[in-house]
Amino acid sequence: MEKKIKLLSVEQAQRIIFKNIKPLKFKEKINIENSYKRVLRSNINSKRNQPELDLSSMDGYAININDFSNNSHISINKRYS
Repeated sequence: MEKKIKLLSVEQAQRIIFKNIKPLKFKEKINIENSYKRVLRSNINSKRNQPELDLSSMDGYAININDFSNNSHISINKRYS
């Protein structure tokens, strides 16, 4: 006889997980080389924007023509050289 597996809903699984985990109470400072598969405790914010100026006019798109079938059409509204 085949054994039936009872599945949990996402909400049930989350309740079980959150009930059984405890946040760490300490901070740890490590080198970036040792950070693989680690999670930050808080967000990192940059002190400056890069680039510093609004250069959206320099943004562009690249496409690989091989990604399109023979029946595909590509519209170009403006062309800059």
